[in-house]
Amino acid sequence: MYEYTASLIIVIDGDTAILLIDLGLGIFKKEIIRLYGINTPELIGPQETKALQAKNRLEQLLTNKTLHIKTYKDKKDKYGRYIADIKTSDYTTTVTEILISEKLGEEKLY
Repeated sequence: MYEYTASLIIVIDGDTAILLIDLGLGIFKKEIIRLYGINTPELIGPQETKALQAKNRLEQLLTNKTLHIKTYKDKKDKYGRYIADIKTSDYTTTVTEILISEKLGEEKLY
């Protein structure tokens, strides 16, 4: 597991975002990150309304914050996205735990 700080570039959906990750020594990398431990509804389909709620809530949680991410070594999903836990300084729990507690997604174990 590796830990970094990052900032939000854009939220893709309720469980995926593009982050600018500080790798240290002045090196930054833009990366697509999939939230660990959650699956939110798809933006296209019968649960579109709930999907938009999850996306909007994720934007609210991550926008204009310093993000603390923990990635799982070489752990990528089937689409090649890195899987990570994300916390902000505002919360003691992960963003995943917040979204699940607010019933905006379901727990997903890898």
